[in-house]
Amino acid sequence: MIVYNPLIPGKEWFNGRFKLNVAQSMDGRKWKDLVILEDGTKEEYSYPAIIRSADGKIHISYTFDRKNIKYLVFETK
Repeated sequence: MIVYNPLIPGKEWFNGRFKLNVAQSMDGRKWKDLVILEDGTKEEYSYPAIIRSADGKIHISYTFDRKNIKYLVFETK
């Protein structure tokens, strides 16, 4: 699994960072989007991190406009 900004970066460092997705790959070559975390128009989401804990939960964190940190937990089946 990966958390990433799906847009192509622009001239400025923050361009393309207003959308954030989670994708999964079984082979490391083909990726399928699972969740759209953010679908903004001018916000900046960056520095995503993702881990799976021993109980199978997926923990995701990332910055929001470099002022706040968002934290989410997903249960897996």
